[in-house]
Amino acid sequence: MTIQSERWFNVRLGDRPSHGGQRLVEISHEAAGVAFAEDWAPHADAGGEVAVIVRDEDTGVERCFRIELATGEAEPCEPG
Repeated sequence: MTIQSERWFNVRLGDRPSHGGQRLVEISHEAAGVAFAEDWAPHADAGGEVAVIVRDEDTGVERCFRIELATGEAEPCEPG
């Protein structure tokens, strides 16, 4: 079993590249994306989903997720 440590992430809406985002402490890219969607309740698209870009502040690695707001389920997506 691997223990994941918390680290800083910057999360922004996928359709707003100029948005500065929010800094969050979480254990993974996905957890940070879901926490952002739950805490800041961004506007969903017609399917009830929102796209977020999550960047690990230590490594610079970015990942995109589509999050279904009703369930909190997250799926990887392509940015843009």
